[in-house]
Formats: sequence, structure tokens, C-alpha cells
Amino acid sequence: MSTISIANGKRFLFAIGSSIIVFVLIIVIGGLTLPNNEIAWKALGVFDALTCSAILAAWFPGVNTFNKPSMKIIIIALIVAVGFNYINHLVGNIVSEKQYINEFNSFNVYGRVLYILIVCLFAPISEEIYFRGLLFPIVSLRLGAPVGAILSAILFVLAHMSFDVVFMTIVYTCLVYRSKSVFTSMFAHISYNTIWMIRVLILHS
Repeated sequence: MSTISIANGKRFLFAIGSSIIVFVLIIVIGGLTLPNNEIAWKALGVFDALTCSAILAAWFPGVNTFNKPSMKIIIIALIVAVGFNYINHLVGNIVSEKQYINEFNSFNVYGRVLYILIVCLFAPISEEIYFRGLLFPIVSLRLGAPVGAILSAILFVLAHMSFDVVFMTIVYTCLVYRSKSVFTSMFAHISYNTIWMIRVLILHS
């Protein structure tokens, strides 16, 4: 999965530790300072993931999970995205979805465009780069894939403030592990969010 060297235990612990500390600090500071606004919170999530990605990339520039995936795995990723949306439709929280739409409708046209771009593009890309493109493979090489998957899943759940994404992050991690490419989970994540956004807009607008 990677050509990086992680022989130096102190270097590994400092890099991972600093990344996690910064990740949590940004969430805490955002919670204390940001307005109760979905755009602000989702933009904070993008900033958080990119900042922590930069930290890990600076310490481990040789991470190699940005390989070209096969068409087969891309199709599987799309099936995963459609499947998750179908399950979410069956057991989804209608009240929560209506709250999203009510806030979405409160934005002006520029706010709506920005919201859609963040949800369907910027957030999935930044999150996949950090959680499964960098954190997962780096931790896996030192402590094993199960530990890497668990740690990245915990932080992914923390970032979304919801346990509903636990199964989703496990499947996304498996896609990366099997394909050796973060582009597979990135494609699945973008597809899921986009389908979800279209479905919720159609059902509740």
C-alpha cells in the first residue's frame, strides 16, 4: 500500500498524535466559535481534514494510496453508494432530512450552490484523503490494518458526530484496502453524498 518508512517509532507517534490533536482541537474551537450553520460546519470539516492531511503528508511524503483503480472496483464502489442510499431511505431519519432541507432552503442561491459543492465534492474528497488515503495506511504499516481501520473509523465518526456512519466507514476502508487506491472510497463517498442530496431534495422540497 505504501513505500514509506515508519521504523522511527517516535516519529510515527508524533506525526499521528499531532494530527489527531489538531483534528480534535479544530472541532472543539469550531464548536465554540462558529454559528449554528450547516455551511460553516461543513466548511470547517473540509478545513480540518485538509489541515490534518497536510500534517501527515509532511511527515510521510511517500504514502502511495493514490493509485488508479480498476473499472471493476469503481463499479463496486458505485453499487456500494447506491446500496447505502437505499438502506438510508428505508431506515433514514425523516425529521433530520427535513431539517437539512429547511436550512438548505433558508440559504440564498450562492449559499445553496456552496452547500451542494461542499457536501457532494469538497467534503468527500478531503475526508477520504485524510481518513483513508493517509491515516489508515500509515497506521496500518506500523500497527496493522485492523488498528488503522479502527482509528480512522473513530475519527470519521467523531467528525460526523454520528454512529450512523460506522458501517459506511468500514466498507470504505475495505474498498481502499482491496484496491490499494483511495480513489475507490472517494468515488463511493462522492456518489453516496450526491445521490443522497438529490433524493432528499426531491422527497422533501
